[in-house]
Amino acid sequence: MKSLTAFLILMLWIQPLLGQESIDDVANLIRESQMKDETTDWVHFGTFDYTLKGVNNKTTSYLRVEGNTTVRMYLLAKTDCYMFFDVRDQKEAYVFGSNDDISLETELMGYKAATSIYTTPDQFMMNINYGLRWGCQKMIDTQFRLLVFYVNKNADD
Repeated sequence: MKSLTAFLILMLWIQPLLGQESIDDVANLIRESQMKDETTDWVHFGTFDYTLKGVNNKTTSYLRVEGNTTVRMYLLAKTDCYMFFDVRDQKEAYVFGSNDDISLETELMGYKAATSIYTTPDQFMMNINYGLRWGCQKMIDTQFRLLVFYVNKNADD
C-alpha cells in the first residue's frame, strides 16, 4: 500500500512536468505553422538562441536583406518581464519591431510570443535588437528564440 501511495504522489508531482513544452518545441511549432501558410511562400532564415546573463538585457543579431523583401519575426521567451525586439538600420534609426501598431503579442503554451512584419523598400543591413526591458527582477537566465522568416521572391505565382 505504501508503494502505491508513493507512486501516486510521484505521479501527481511529475504530471505538471510532463505537459510542459520546451522553448525549442514551441519555436518549432511556430516555424512549422509559418511554413504551412498557403498564401505566402515563406523561407525560414533561421532561429537565433540567446540566454540573458549578467547586466546585458539584450543582444543584437544582423541580417542583410534585399530591397522589396518582406520579413517576419517572432520573439519567444518564458518571462513575466516586458520583452521586445526592434530592427534598426546601420545608422541606428528605428525601422520596425514589437512596439509597432501591427505587431502582436500573445501567450503560447506558457511562453510569451511577439511578432511583427515589415517590407523593406531598399537593401539594408538589419540590426536586430532583442531582450527584456530594465526593471524586471527575474531577468537573469531568461531564454529567447528569435525566429526570422522572409518571403521567397523566386516562388512561382
